[in-house]
Amino acid sequence: MRCLNQWTLRPVPAVVDILGNGNATATVTVNGQSTYRKNEYFYKALTVGNGVYASVTVSATSGSTVNQSGSVFVPAATETYTPDADGNLTQDGRWDYTWDAENRLIVMKTRSGIAGPVRRLEFEYDCFGRRIRKRVYDALSGGNLLLERKFVYSGWNVLAEMDGSNNLVRSYAWGLDLSGTSQGAGGVGGLLYVKPAGGVAHFCAYDGNGNVMALVDGATGNSSAEYEYGAFGETIRMTGTLATANPFRLSTKYCDDETDFYYYGYRYYNPSTGRWPSRDPIGERGGGNLYGFVGNDPVNFIDPLGLYEVDVHKYLTQFLAEKAGFCSPKAFKVGEQTQALDDPGSDRDAMFDGRNLPNMENFHFVNQGRLAELRKKALAGCVCKEAQRDWKAIGEYLHALEDTYAHSTGKGDRNWDYYDGPLRMGVNVPSFTVIPATPVSGAIGFPGADIHAGYNMGHGARGHQPDQTWNDPAKAMKMAEMLFNELKDLAKSCGGGCPVSTWDAIKPNVQSFVGFKADTYTQWYRRGVAVANATFGGYNQKIKLLDPAFILDPEYRKVFAK
Repeated sequence: MRCLNQWTLRPVPAVVDILGNGNATATVTVNGQSTYRKNEYFYKALTVGNGVYASVTVSATSGSTVNQSGSVFVPAATETYTPDADGNLTQDGRWDYTWDAENRLIVMKTRSGIAGPVRRLEFEYDCFGRRIRKRVYDALSGGNLLLERKFVYSGWNVLAEMDGSNNLVRSYAWGLDLSGTSQGAGGVGGLLYVKPAGGVAHFCAYDGNGNVMALVDGATGNSSAEYEYGAFGETIRMTGTLATANPFRLSTKYCDDETDFYYYGYRYYNPSTGRWPSRDPIGERGGGNLYGFVGNDPVNFIDPLGLYEVDVHKYLTQFLAEKAGFCSPKAFKVGEQTQALDDPGSDRDAMFDGRNLPNMENFHFVNQGRLAELRKKALAGCVCKEAQRDWKAIGEYLHALEDTYAHSTGKGDRNWDYYDGPLRMGVNVPSFTVIPATPVSGAIGFPGADIHAGYNMGHGARGHQPDQTWNDPAKAMKMAEMLFNELKDLAKSCGGGCPVSTWDAIKPNVQSFVGFKADTYTQWYRRGVAVANATFGGYNQKIKLLDPAFILDPEYRKVFAK
């Protein structure tokens, strides 16, 4: 184990567990060996060896004999793991992995010389990071195309699968998931039915964690699939006519039967190891173990900056951008890029990556001269051709503008009380003019960093609490009105293309939003709130006061699915 929680190797036993159910009066054997029985269940710890693709035959005899055969891969006695510089797994005991620049898995190939069938899987993604195509070949390069699937989405929920000729394979209907909304919990527990092309709908039955436990034939009412899972989601029993054909199983996520990996949207999960093959995109803020699944302890940290959070930087900005004249797709880009400075895992991570401390200085603690400089750059980025538009510069300016209010006393004179000068975390101390509390030594987690925990600043031991919009609604409303006016100017320069609203028309929505008391984002981590929490710290409810269609993005939800 490396200090980054990356596995280097693991011992693998030469035994596999074979279990299932059959007639309670039948004699069940596995590869001709007797099994342990308990009513209809049977179990056998079958010794097969290591580095093999072993054949397994289950026989049940009660008058006549019924055989069911399959194969199971068992890695070498010591399975080794190799990550790349970004922490993505590139090789294990069976597969070679290839990742793109966005840390998305694009190719899996069976390792040369490994027992079992040769397979190559290729994946494609859209601009939102959703997997839209999967191809399976029978060779490491070239070869025959064995399977192709194209995926059609509503948000992050798959509505349909098509083959390579765009013929429908399966369709899906979704309802409310565990959050009580359509996609507030990422669709977990929300799939209503699976409908094979030309067939009838098969309705889903769940356990309390949103795992698909059974399918019921909509025409006959009979069970068409039953599933049981191990502690880390490994399938231990799967029976029924539609059991294999239905790919949505654990956590209502799509299982690739070629690999037994589950596609979660941002990462793939391997239930065999109980780990993700890639790092958590939100970094250490989601937990010290970047590869662990359910049950890992969250990091007990203190937020060092006390800035506005995703509710303001993304959703309020997106809402105001659309009302200021940016059409929906452009307003979405504005919100995304404004939040991007705080987005964990990005190359502009302004929170916990020491290599990016200049972003702290340049966009979070700025004086009026620097803000004017950023505004000029943002306006210059609004060129006529959209392909050349500098959305990043626009987001940087808006983020800095918003956070000057987060750092202010809220007196409304635009003479913000923020640190006028370079921020050197762990070296110097910002001298805020807001009533200072006793300096909190090392409060932000950097050696020697003393930050004054002023009431309106949100620094030190107070975390984000003081800078929540509901803690100072008057200040937040001033920020929102200023932001709206700036967005109108930017929309004119950028050619927003959509109608412009008025501040009076949208003011009631914004007032409801800023006054809504929701848990702070950092409190979620500290408490380790479960994925089934319907409000996700109240943020889902809060952002819907701006626009009922808003749903907390999986980028900010996935901390709960760990």
